[in-house]
Amino acid sequence: MNEWFQAALILLIFVALGWIFENVLVAGLKRLSARTKSDVDDILTHITARPLFFLILLIGAYIAARTVSTLDAYPGIVNGAFSLLAIALAAWLAERVLTFLITRWFKAHRGLSGTPRILNIIVSAAIWLAAIIVALAHFQVEISWPVRKIVRQR
Repeated sequence: MNEWFQAALILLIFVALGWIFENVLVAGLKRLSARTKSDVDDILTHITARPLFFLILLIGAYIAARTVSTLDAYPGIVNGAFSLLAIALAAWLAERVLTFLITRWFKAHRGLSGTPRILNIIVSAAIWLAAIIVALAHFQVEISWPVRKIVRQR
């Protein structure tokens, strides 16, 4: 079988798995969570469905890329690109969930209708900064010396 055809078939299978995930599993979870008194599970299902769908597609694309021998000459680039995408997806998912949970906490415990905007910005910035640090560590970029230099200057 042609490797490009095989890669396309693998990708198509994962697109179908993503569709099944969104239209069967997530729809079932939404029906189940609609029966509960709390809307937390409804909202968590809603905000996590899209990032998890893209994770399924990313896994399929990675497996498909590994079947193409042309890309074997560039393992660092292929693995690096998929690692960056996985890190970005994880950060996106974490940002969505944490922002929701913090907003929910402020609503329940402080009586506010939403989270103060500056807090959402700080949480998002911290998550994306952590994602950048993880990405740099993945590529073995040493960042401790600039941090030490900044700390010493104070």
